[in-house]
Amino acid sequence: MPLLGDSRCLEVGWLACPPGFSREQSGWGCQEQLPTATCASATREELGSASCVPLGDCSAPFPPAGATHLVDDSYTQEDATHFRTVGAALRAAPAGALIAIEQGTYPEDLVVSRTVKLVGRCAAKVRVVAPPNGYTGLTVNAQGVEAQGLTLANHWWGVDVRGGASLTLSQTVVEGSLDNGVMVGDPGSRLRLTGSVVRGTKPYQSPSGFGVLVVKGASLEMDTTSVAANRGAGLYVSEPGTTASVSRSVVRDTQVDLDGLFGYGITVTRGAKLSLASSAVLTSHRAGLNLQHAGTSAVVSETVVRGTLPDNRRAYGVGISVVGGAKLELSRSQLTETAGPGIVTVDLGTDAKLRDSVMLDNLVDREGFFGDGAYAFGGSKLSLDRCALVRNHSAGVFAGDANTVLTLTRSLIRDSRNTPQPEATMGMGAAALGGATVRLFESAVVDNLHSAVFLLYGGKAEATGSLLLDTRPVGAEKLLGHGVFLQEGSSADLTSTVVQGSEGIGLVASDSAAALRACYLGFNEVGVHVQDGSTLSELDVVPASVAPREVAVSSDTVFAGNRVRVGSGTLALPPPPNFGNR
Repeated sequence: MPLLGDSRCLEVGWLACPPGFSREQSGWGCQEQLPTATCASATREELGSASCVPLGDCSAPFPPAGATHLVDDSYTQEDATHFRTVGAALRAAPAGALIAIEQGTYPEDLVVSRTVKLVGRCAAKVRVVAPPNGYTGLTVNAQGVEAQGLTLANHWWGVDVRGGASLTLSQTVVEGSLDNGVMVGDPGSRLRLTGSVVRGTKPYQSPSGFGVLVVKGASLEMDTTSVAANRGAGLYVSEPGTTASVSRSVVRDTQVDLDGLFGYGITVTRGAKLSLASSAVLTSHRAGLNLQHAGTSAVVSETVVRGTLPDNRRAYGVGISVVGGAKLELSRSQLTETAGPGIVTVDLGTDAKLRDSVMLDNLVDREGFFGDGAYAFGGSKLSLDRCALVRNHSAGVFAGDANTVLTLTRSLIRDSRNTPQPEATMGMGAAALGGATVRLFESAVVDNLHSAVFLLYGGKAEATGSLLLDTRPVGAEKLLGHGVFLQEGSSADLTSTVVQGSEGIGLVASDSAAALRACYLGFNEVGVHVQDGSTLSELDVVPASVAPREVAVSSDTVFAGNRVRVGSGTLALPPPPNFGNR
């Protein structure tokens, strides 16, 4: 992005792609490297691979060294160490046993009450399936349990870890479960899920079929795992003391529940905490990542949230939703191709901080609205530092409601697009309505439509050391194209800021106020225009606050190359844009 006072461009956004990601074709940010379709059977998605990878090596030597108990459904006789069922081996095995499970199909519910290790030949060949009137595929009631190389299929709950138990589950498929694929709950309960798949959980006694559920103070550590094609939420983390750490994983294709609601990729609520790194959240419904309630927080890095869709009740989806006092810290990440805003923050106490990230190509919803890069309202705080918001729709950033503050520092808004609504006039760089404030520090708003900064119904803007460049008209009627456009009681405070190349007016104030200190207005069609009660004055020193409807310009503000320095008369201003259901 251009930086005022520097002949070099400042690099912004997600610059260095980690393993498993490559540079976006557009040059903005990073793109996940994955198979295009959900993997099936005993294979999983792995970041960095365009094809599905198998879970384990079915041709590896078996049984493993140290096996104490052997299970094979083809045995004709059983003894103290050889069994036809896994359940019989579990009942016989003492703590510390290693139970090796040979190829076969085992219609069982497994209950582990001692510290043992279950090792299947591989997930493709060892299937533990739901028996008639069965319950949970794997129930863990002890600490230090390990299981690997299994497929747990079609149980009512695939895995259940509660009561302070702990499990390490690896190279395992949990698929076709009812209500919950994997559940870990209660203080002290822990699950490590690695190199595995949780897929296709179905609703049964509830409308949802969660992939992984972490609640009541339990903890989850998940890496190199795929959570795919579940319902309601791929990963659900809830309640104080509950934590989830997710890395190098994929959450994709989460479907809406039976009520037509939700379909979150990941939801974190009621005071739980999430760490999410080097992962991809793809094709969710309503929100890719949803954070709710005071005390809830997430730290996200090197992650792509792509292609969020609406659910059946709402017309729009959201890349990341932060509401009700939740907190988010996000860095080196990408929010893209959402059918709605890239990120939304709502409510007093809600605070989201984004660094070195990209909001790219977010799209209008099914009613033709939204598509903003970042959208804050309801008194929330949203800050973007060294971020790029490129080719989004409606507005690069949008802020609404009193006490809402949206701050950009050394960030770029570029090439915002109009919406397809009839008579739509959108594509602003930054917009603030209803008493909200947009703040720009050393930032650039370039090549947008309508207005670089648009303020309406008491919206406020502060800009220091920023560039508002090359704003173009919008629509067939070629309307607007202003640098800063204020209407109906709005206000702007610009210091050491450049407004240049507007095809309309550099700054136009209608029934609004503005202060310009040491600014540059150059090569606009008109430098400054006031009307509808706003007045224009030039002062040696502009005070910290100006009167309502006063536009005060400091004597050291430069006008250069404008076709008209100061406009006169009354412009026929178009009606305010239709912002949809905001």
